[in-house]
Amino acid sequence: MDITAWVFIWQATSQFWLDRHSIVIKESKMRKLSKCDVRFVPLDAKTRKIVEKERQE
Repeated sequence: MDITAWVFIWQATSQFWLDRHSIVIKESKMRKLSKCDVRFVPLDAKTRKIVEKERQE
């Protein structure tokens, strides 16, 4: 019983301390992505390239 309890405690500790770094990095990337500007551009259906369009300013 003691060994089982130790394994569960070790797993929780491992996830919190060791895996936390990768979770923080992933969260940082997601925050940056959520603040990005998104632009939709038309694609040519045949060539799958961006269709250049004159800007109307």
